[in-house]
Amino acid sequence: EQTFFGCSSLKEIVIPSYVVVIGNSAFYNCKCLKSITIPNSVTIIYGSAFSGCKCLKKITIPASVTLIGDAVFVDCINLRQVTILSSNPQIGNRIFAGCYKLKQISLPSSIDVNLLQVKPDVKITII
Repeated sequence: EQTFFGCSSLKEIVIPSYVVVIGNSAFYNCKCLKSITIPNSVTIIYGSAFSGCKCLKKITIPASVTLIGDAVFVDCINLRQVTILSSNPQIGNRIFAGCYKLKQISLPSSIDVNLLQVKPDVKITII
């Protein structure tokens, strides 16, 4: 939890393959974080893990993830593209609240799009 909370100098992170869980608020308010690589070893992304990462523009959630917690991407104001490869993750509330520039989400057909609670102009692509 809160591993890199508020770390304003962090620009890129490649999460090591031994990591299984990304804790609550792990990268919360890392304002300069532009690139996040999540390995297939990760199964859980807890709430607010990436909230406030204002420079983040795109992210891919690997197929191994079974839980995407509440408010994971809240206020990622420049997030434009999300790819969810996991076929049936449990999805928390308000994961994209405040993501005003979100334009595209790619995901498997097994995910209920209504759970994402996104604006109607966000393009949903089934992969």
